Amino acid sequence: MERFTNIIFGFLVGKLGLNLQGAEMLTVIGRKSGQPHTFPVNPLDFQGERYLVSARGDGNWVKNARAAGEVTLHRGRNRQTWRLTEVHDRELKITLMHAYLQRWGWQVQSFMHLGKSSTREEIGARIDEYPIFLLNPVASPLVGGHEA
Repeated sequence: MERFTNIIFGFLVGKLGLNLQGAEMLTVIGRKSGQPHTFPVNPLDFQGERYLVSARGDGNWVKNARAAGEVTLHRGRNRQTWRLTEVHDRELKITLMHAYLQRWGWQVQSFMHLGKSSTREEIGARIDEYPIFLLNPVASPLVGGHEA
């Protein structure tokens, strides 16, 4: 079911460019295959910075992103490549996860077992399960295949 959902989501966001609550498609080069892999994500804009929170833990996109060091986010024809820096500061991660859950708790609570009403203590008890990355732009965003 998750694969089917990702296909539909990929079509709506990745191909048609629909803005579904700020969701984007993440493309990363596979650490073993060398081939691009695409996943739906919810980037978090927080205090002037952009972050990626892995709501499903240490999954394939996270492992591939760590190996590649960068990812491309896109919605429709708008693309931006980002360099990743993993966030290790525990208090910052708790703050970021709290902000993430305020925005997308309704969407992720069924598999994260954390939601919009989760306390900092509840988040802190599970924060090590969820990698978070700071995104730094590599170049100007591409709009319709051309630099903006």
